[in-house]
Amino acid sequence: MSFLLFQGALALYLLATADHLVFFVSEKGALRTIARFLFVLAFLLHSGAILVRFFEAGYFPVVTGYEKLSFFAWALGCGYLSFYWRYEVQNLGAFVSLLSLSLMASALCLPRASAVLSPQLQSAWLPVHASFS
Repeated sequence: MSFLLFQGALALYLLATADHLVFFVSEKGALRTIARFLFVLAFLLHSGAILVRFFEAGYFPVVTGYEKLSFFAWALGCGYLSFYWRYEVQNLGAFVSLLSLSLMASALCLPRASAVLSPQLQSAWLPVHASFS
């Protein structure tokens, strides 16, 4: 289930990236609105994928390479959306969506199997450490 949500988020990131890049060249306001809407939808699907992965794996999903890249793409999107709602930047979305798409596509190439956590990683501090890193 988490992989299906991941694929949906990847498709929406692709559409948002294409729309952001077309807006970057043409500067039509309607395209920016559509691109941002697609990016928010992709971010929400991606959030769902990470949450489902958390329940499937039984740990905060930042252990394998696939999970790390996925989480970093999610954190990048979260930072961008927070920054946009605070400052309403115009063209940053083209770069952030392209980088998020690249990270998600790279994660897609890595094995998706859940890892068996070593005792050092079976701590409540893992999510805190990964989030602040």
